[in-house]
Amino acid sequence: MTYMELHQLLDANFKVVTPLGLTDKQREDKKTYIGGSTAKLIWDGKWDEAYDRITGKGEDLSGIFHVQLGNVTEKFNLAWQADANDWELRFEDEAIRHPKYPFIGALVDAIGKDNEGEFVIDAKHISELNEWNTIEKVSERYYWQAQNNMRATAIERFCLSIISGNKLLKPIWIPFDYDRA
Repeated sequence: MTYMELHQLLDANFKVVTPLGLTDKQREDKKTYIGGSTAKLIWDGKWDEAYDRITGKGEDLSGIFHVQLGNVTEKFNLAWQADANDWELRFEDEAIRHPKYPFIGALVDAIGKDNEGEFVIDAKHISELNEWNTIEKVSERYYWQAQNNMRATAIERFCLSIISGNKLLKPIWIPFDYDRA
């Protein structure tokens, strides 16, 4: 993929969005299912926060710089990683719901495809890795979001594409947990 093709991909996928990178429709839809971030809150026993998030009363992240930086760099992150790894990407505008349990949903960043098949891919922009912010801790932080999103999409592969500071890391693969997901 050339720089021009990358730029066109970014332009084609850039939409006017409300804070958090969501359209108004996506924001309303998120009130009707348990998504990946909410799944982590539930797993951590933060029931009140989970309830607030589902009902749309959660913390307003629109003024938090690092959250908005992640939104702005998301498509670039995905496009660069796809080019570097020869992946195909498919973007979904609406949440994907579990076929049997529609209260489980995932508004995925993208669905990737490589020579092993499809996978859910999530783009993150985090601070630089250090002794307190390791690959293992990042993987733990997003573990339940990964499990939820794999369960909702019925795709049993999950990849984190992470920009750490100003470096794009190698993809981090989180396996599907058949016993707990």
